[in-house]
Amino acid sequence: MTAVHLSYRQVNQWLRVLKYVASLVGVVLTALFILALIFSTRNVGPRTATTIPLGGTTSTQPLGRPVEVQGVTAGPDSVTLLVTVGECAANIEVSDEGTIIIQIFGPLPGDDTCEDRFTIRLHEPLGDRNVIDAFNGEVISVAVGD
Repeated sequence: MTAVHLSYRQVNQWLRVLKYVASLVGVVLTALFILALIFSTRNVGPRTATTIPLGGTTSTQPLGRPVEVQGVTAGPDSVTLLVTVGECAANIEVSDEGTIIIQIFGPLPGDDTCEDRFTIRLHEPLGDRNVIDAFNGEVISVAVGD
């Protein structure tokens, strides 16, 4: 085995390189930690949605368990949709970007809210866009109302 002889200058250069690498690793780990905090707090706390009951009042409430949509009827203007559910529901969440995605939520424990119909107003007429129930991912057949 041969011995490795390093001069004082070479040892100092290696120590500087190691300090630089350690600093770089520290910066990367700190950045990853901050990103993890940002994305982990995104889903902390109760989710909220705008409730649009048939009466037309709007409130923000925590969401309960998912509930299946029973039917959707489009108004004559094709912008207003009447959504019916087969059980007690408290909140609705609607995505109106291309495909219409409707998600209904039941009441939370202790919540007396109980709706079986919701009226939603789309940004533009329904046209030939699909309406999907987020509960099961199925396309909902939309009836045309008066």
